[in-house]
Amino acid sequence: MKKIQLLCVCVSLSLANSVSSFAQLLISGKDVEEALNSTAILQLDSTEKGFLMPRMTNVQRRMIANPVKGLQVYVTDFNSEEGTIMFYDDKKWKVFTQLSSRPDPPTEVTVSSDSDIGQAIITFKTPEEDGGSPITSYTAKSNNDGKTGTTTTVDSSGEGSIQINGLSSGNHAFEVTATNAIGSSEMGTSSTINIVGLNSPDPPTNVIASLSSVAGQVIITFKAPVNNGGSPITHYAVNLSSEASSGETHNPIPANTLQEDQSGNLIIEFNDLFNGSYTFKVNAINAIGPSTWSTPSNTISIIN
Repeated sequence: MKKIQLLCVCVSLSLANSVSSFAQLLISGKDVEEALNSTAILQLDSTEKGFLMPRMTNVQRRMIANPVKGLQVYVTDFNSEEGTIMFYDDKKWKVFTQLSSRPDPPTEVTVSSDSDIGQAIITFKTPEEDGGSPITSYTAKSNNDGKTGTTTTVDSSGEGSIQINGLSSGNHAFEVTATNAIGSSEMGTSSTINIVGLNSPDPPTNVIASLSSVAGQVIITFKAPVNNGGSPITHYAVNLSSEASSGETHNPIPANTLQEDQSGNLIIEFNDLFNGSYTFKVNAINAIGPSTWSTPSNTISIIN
């Protein structure tokens, strides 16, 4: 069916000028033709093939006698082995366009991790080819949890680095791409590195309960955990147990509102407690979540 269409096209081409100076032509490689656009004198429709203009060497182009203004050809060996589209502007031949593409992938991708928990530093070298369009950014992505980082600069030697924070614990390899106006390159991939990631903190220690001079008030002191999980502790919560309750957790208290005693212990005051015996547990909370509960405090009795 398509061969018959192309035969009809050849006949149409030979008659086009004699029919009308406004004749339009549709060449379709599809089983179902699209409507001819009213602004086009020639329309080519295909989802499988492209348009191939005349191809020739640079020597052959120079041999064209009296080229007409606007004449276009594809020169296969322009600039050594690279081809390009050229056109004649009525005075001289010019490169019609710089054929740009996405860049090559970055090279020499490496990864390291310093003492900061959940952090990786990825270094790379610029691609061998930028695709004929300036590279605008570089992006690194973890193949473990998908976290990314971006930079727009490299140094004078062509080396760049990207820092990614907040990584989870485990093995990570990093894929780096370069992006220009055309698109992003294929990936340059690092080796695998084990990251000690962010976690919830350890529980507070040395939880001690004592009576104050105020009726119904208990003073709880404790040591902040040494290991905060790599993320600052934002709150502390207290769990209270008594004869009437096996465990009652009170609203978390912002860490930056707590006072310290002379020994560096943090202080939480519990008020309006009824007569009875109580023990207390404390946990620490960071951006990842709460720690386990501390070892219970000593038991303290209130008699008002």
